[in-house]
Amino acid sequence: MSIWQIESFGVVFSLLFVFFNAREKIICWLFGILSSLFYIYIFFSSKLYGDSILQFYYLGIAFYGWFSWSKKSSGSSALMVKYLGFSSVLKWLIIGVLLTPVFGYYLDSFTDSDVPYFDGATTVFSFIATWMMTRKILQNWLLWIVVDLASVFLYIYKELYLTSGLFLVYTIMAVYGYVEWKKQLDGS
Repeated sequence: MSIWQIESFGVVFSLLFVFFNAREKIICWLFGILSSLFYIYIFFSSKLYGDSILQFYYLGIAFYGWFSWSKKSSGSSALMVKYLGFSSVLKWLIIGVLLTPVFGYYLDSFTDSDVPYFDGATTVFSFIATWMMTRKILQNWLLWIVVDLASVFLYIYKELYLTSGLFLVYTIMAVYGYVEWKKQLDGS
């Protein structure tokens, strides 16, 4: 199977993950698992080691998300969308800004990556956005908009054109996800 074919499968499963996630369908996590399996290989082959590590995280977080979304607590329905306060959002952004150069330095020092700090930044903030998503925190979508747009350029540089297109679609879907989750939060 060629890298293009593997990338094609990864793109399809990734689109299905975000599509169902924005609609709060628990099956999204199954597609997240499948896309991660394909993208571990793709990113490692492209020397995007941060993104490769991120895919292993996605495997674990997909199971966690599946569990979190299906868990019932004291007779209530599954986890509800919530809004994170300004101070908490600021805390997560500061953590991301501080961890980015540390992870970028690691990738620069211990791998043959040609984009260690760019890969590091998108990886660190993807970790944060994914954790927010599993907890159904509304602002995950805003962070994804920024990360996805930055990733478009990273993947063009790495000649992963299907993945670059995927991340452009992700950006649009993140806007949609934000609007849909905000409606739910506002009770519309």
